[in-house]
Amino acid sequence: MERIIIWAAILVISVVVECCTTALVSIWFAPSAAVCVLLELFGVKNIYIQLAVFILLTALLISLLRNKIRASFNRGSIKTNVDSLIGKTAIVEENITDGLVGRVKVGGMSWAAYADESVTVTTGEKVKILEISGVKLLCEPVSK
Repeated sequence: MERIIIWAAILVISVVVECCTTALVSIWFAPSAAVCVLLELFGVKNIYIQLAVFILLTALLISLLRNKIRASFNRGSIKTNVDSLIGKTAIVEENITDGLVGRVKVGGMSWAAYADESVTVTTGEKVKILEISGVKLLCEPVSK
């Protein structure tokens, strides 16, 4: 009877921890613990069999479902704030030459920007934003 309490406690604790974190940290233990409770109720009293079932089922659930569940959480995510600038086109306000910082305007805001050392972009040209490093945008001319 005390093993049922232990497996039930593992089940409850894993569900509570997962509700608090939502990072798929402990959800894998809940079904495994539930199966172990059922094993105990149906007369499988050997702790080694229960532990083996718990470990194997947990490993199986992690390997089969982790990426699918994580993908379903991220399906509707929308880039916000600064991340949404990557891939957009900006207009050069101050020349970007020889790896030095210039300025570009995108989304109605002016940003510090730079390009590869061999690239020169003059005022009025369009650039594509490749990445964000601190408060500076790495850009390349649209003509590339």
